[in-house]
Amino acid sequence: MRAVHLVVFALVGLGACRRSAEKTAASASASAAMPAPPSASVVASASAPPVGALSLVAEAPDDMRFAEVRGPILVQAAHSLFALENGRLEQRPGLVKGAFPGQGGVFGDFPNAATAWNWDSTGVSISTWFNGQWVEDRSLLANGSIAQIAPWGDHAAIAVVFQGNDAMFVPAGGKSPGVMPVVPKGDRDDCPVTILPSSMRLAGLPTGHLFLVGKACNGGKALAARFEPKKREGTVVELPANDPPQLNGVAAAAADDAYAYGAAGQAPYLAHFDGSAWKLEQAPFDAPVAKLVFADDGTAFAMLAGAAPAHVAWKRPRAGAWAPIEHPELAGKKAGDVAARSAADFAIIVRADRALLLATQAAGPAVKLPSAEAMDRDYGYNHRLMMTDACVAPYAHLYTVGPSGTPPKKFPPLEAAFADDAAVLERARLVVEDDGAQLYVGAIAPSVDAAKKIAAKFKDKNPKMVPRLFCHEPRVTKTIAL
Repeated sequence: MRAVHLVVFALVGLGACRRSAEKTAASASASAAMPAPPSASVVASASAPPVGALSLVAEAPDDMRFAEVRGPILVQAAHSLFALENGRLEQRPGLVKGAFPGQGGVFGDFPNAATAWNWDSTGVSISTWFNGQWVEDRSLLANGSIAQIAPWGDHAAIAVVFQGNDAMFVPAGGKSPGVMPVVPKGDRDDCPVTILPSSMRLAGLPTGHLFLVGKACNGGKALAARFEPKKREGTVVELPANDPPQLNGVAAAAADDAYAYGAAGQAPYLAHFDGSAWKLEQAPFDAPVAKLVFADDGTAFAMLAGAAPAHVAWKRPRAGAWAPIEHPELAGKKAGDVAARSAADFAIIVRADRALLLATQAAGPAVKLPSAEAMDRDYGYNHRLMMTDACVAPYAHLYTVGPSGTPPKKFPPLEAAFADDAAVLERARLVVEDDGAQLYVGAIAPSVDAAKKIAAKFKDKNPKMVPRLFCHEPRVTKTIAL
């Protein structure tokens, strides 16, 4: 059997268009369909910083990055998936329901046409978001390896897949595009397509416009292909360059506003498309461009590569000039990632000895996330997420009753723990959960702090039992009244 696999590109090679000025309504629709948090607030409120000012939202010992999706801002950290809403990081169990994104990535249009991939010792696994959960779906691998997936068209996504030096576009979920474009063909047996498949970078627009850039299959030149909506054939041109650049990605805000970006040796490479031609742009950067995205209002944001650029993050209004983004936490850091909704609503990830997530509109203390190893370890316990301070569904798992069946009538461990101190249970709900295999007793808590106090109180009165803290929405079979 022919082996198929997913090619894993470095972060700087995943520069697909995240958002565009033409898809505000699509973004709002996607955000509304995302798994919503419970009504209880679990983060202490605080005075909001000035509009457009960055504040530290979260830090993690491992990598953090943004999901490559059109729609809500999703953060991949600790081998899990978080939502960034109004400057606040939210851990929602529903975002990883059905499949754990783990080490891979999330791409496409969320929730309409999103794809998640992961890998382990057994190979690559692919899942698509369907009816509020991740469902395994290997159809994208039927035609070869995946080079990239990008949002494209009306609530849809497109992928470019390849075998050897041949490549093709395939739908990656969502509404049917009607007409599927064709990867520009080459003129040699060893180059069946014009652009080397492993170098392809993709950006799509809600209008159906599509941009494809990469290295020429038969030489070092950089090429760009542009496709009009509902057209099979695209227009291929050579990108302007003094020397062949290393392309890290392509991003588009509109049919007449797109960037191909990357490196020209140790210098930045930036070519802008204005609707008629690609032109080299002299930006005030002192390092290659690792990532570039557009916000809904057409503002462009760039992250620079290298050990210590003078300014790691930049932005440019649609009709303005590039300017550095200033913040003490950005100084001396390495580029991570960037996501944006507008000139004043954006988020940045940088790296030093740890990953830092900064965002505008942030309020409350920064969240310290666990390591990926710790998260994986807890997830192995009945596929439940370790509770972090970002959790919006805090749950104190108190003890196991036994095999699935009829819940007991009495709960001596609960009586021992809470009979003389019911205050710790204020606004909490004691429940019996049935996961189809076992019955468990736990507490749905109103906040992260409340869940910790409930677990501590229970452990104090039942020292031989080991309560655990999860970010979890239990399948309740009984509510317990003491």
